[in-house]
Amino acid sequence: MHPARAFLASLSVSLMALTLSYQATALPAILAAPPPPPPATNAWMDHAEAGEAKGSGQDDLTELAPLL
Repeated sequence: MHPARAFLASLSVSLMALTLSYQATALPAILAAPPPPPPATNAWMDHAEAGEAKGSGQDDLTELAPLL
């Protein structure tokens, strides 16, 4: 095996082990945490419904056209 290929193989195995060990410690902590509180108001939903009422209920992204 070439030295560069051996180095990259070692690096990828090390990164995989590091990722798996992080997930093994982080996931139980995330799952044990209480869920986030619900929104205090429905303002975000009112905003979405107001957009649908004025005729932009379809997701055609016409609002982004001026940015192009």
